[in-house]
Amino acid sequence: MWTLKEAYSKARGLGLGLPFDAFAFTLDDERGVRAFTPPADDTARPWRFVELEPVPDVLVAVAVPADEAQDPVLHLGYGFPWSRAALRSFPLPRPVGGHPSALPA
Repeated sequence: MWTLKEAYSKARGLGLGLPFDAFAFTLDDERGVRAFTPPADDTARPWRFVELEPVPDVLVAVAVPADEAQDPVLHLGYGFPWSRAALRSFPLPRPVGGHPSALPA
């Protein structure tokens, strides 16, 4: 849960300045984030969330504002420096949160 909250807060450019009790996630063991309740100041747009375990016992989360023009695929390099030759692609899940009229079709 912490990695999801941190990813969302950082994606909004607020770092750890956004109170983590101001928003909530509903998780599903099979599908990851099932629902997202955003803070009061971010109700208009939906988000996509990805949870990954790049190596055993290391969890990461990515938060991306949902956008119809955006390719719903996350491309990640592995190792350091990040290798563009060894990109791994992950489909982004359906958008959650935001106002229902803001969700992409």
